[in-house]
Amino acid sequence: MLMIQSVYRGFEVRKYQSLMKLRQIAQVGKQVVELRNRIQDLASSMDDKQKLIIGETIMSLLLKLDTIQGLHPIMRDVRKFVAKELVDLQEKLDSLTFPQVESQNEEKNGELNNDHEVEAANPIHAIKPEQLVEQISDELNKDHVQAQSGSNDEVVRLDLENH
Repeated sequence: MLMIQSVYRGFEVRKYQSLMKLRQIAQVGKQVVELRNRIQDLASSMDDKQKLIIGETIMSLLLKLDTIQGLHPIMRDVRKFVAKELVDLQEKLDSLTFPQVESQNEEKNGELNNDHEVEAANPIHAIKPEQLVEQISDELNKDHVQAQSGSNDEVVRLDLENH
């Protein structure tokens, strides 16, 4: 019975850690949306200090994403997706900072658009980070219910065998 309890507790800890990591990724995703709005507002002004602050924020969010580790494949996909969005925002910010470079990179952008079309075909990119957190949370809860019902059956069997 102790073995079952320890396995179940380990499952609960792993589930909790996965949910915490997903919440951290979702928080970064929300900050990405805020940064995207700030960059759009910044496009009309020429405030270099704000551009620098936004650039530093993007880098700190990328570092925060790098510290989040997860074994679940969907969690890795979400983390990669949010990191890709941050890199795209950094490139957009750089194009605002250096407009002359943008005209030289127009040919490269045609090639990058083909990459975005490939990403759009992948269903993971069509879902917002918050929705993915909910989906994975539901999946983990479903696994939890299955594990809990399975472990209760084993506990009952063990109790019957002991008596």
